[in-house]
Amino acid sequence: MANTNIGGDIRSRITLRPFRRTDAADIWNYSKNPETTRYTPWRQFNSEEEVAAYIETYCIPHPYCRSVCIEDRSIGLVIVTPGTRPDEARRRELGLVVSPEYWSRGVGTRVVEMVAEESFRIFPEMVRLQAGTDVGNIRARKVLEKNGFRKDGVMRKYLFHRGEDRDVVFYSLLDSDRRQPAPPEEMWRPLVSLLRLLRFSFLLNFLCSLCCLLGDSVKPLR
Repeated sequence: MANTNIGGDIRSRITLRPFRRTDAADIWNYSKNPETTRYTPWRQFNSEEEVAAYIETYCIPHPYCRSVCIEDRSIGLVIVTPGTRPDEARRRELGLVVSPEYWSRGVGTRVVEMVAEESFRIFPEMVRLQAGTDVGNIRARKVLEKNGFRKDGVMRKYLFHRGEDRDVVFYSLLDSDRRQPAPPEEMWRPLVSLLRLLRFSFLLNFLCSLCCLLGDSVKPLR
């Protein structure tokens, strides 16, 4: 159930901080919603105590695992994971889970923006931040695209999730991308949309005028 006491635009109140054991109750609450893990391989917890153990053994020791908070209440998890081999040292992978209570309110978009900015600052050796998600996860794909991530491609049958082999689409943001203007196709997209709308309006007006002319030219039979 949505919290009706929370204002409409909450993006300015989002903070990221290291996890605490006391966040277990909040995570346990939103992780029970099946929509939370519909597209993610995030584990299903069986109790609040199991969540607390996960925080202590995984989240707290991790070099970059942050609690997404609104007024210090944990509403999600964001993680930036380094590669495991020496040749992967210059790239890291982004993962994000947000409570469904806060979907469609710009929270995910703002969190990815904050994390991308911070990651390239605190990991100066990193040149690539990447993220993979189920091809059907349109919400996550839009969040990445709004933050300048570019689609690299689709890995077919890449992930076994909930009894199915799923295709995963990968996106990436390079350090150099953040200092470059948007690609030409992205810059012109709003203008193209406007021209299409104007063309449709012109065609509609033309058809209306044509119908009026034809109507006036037809004389009734006597």
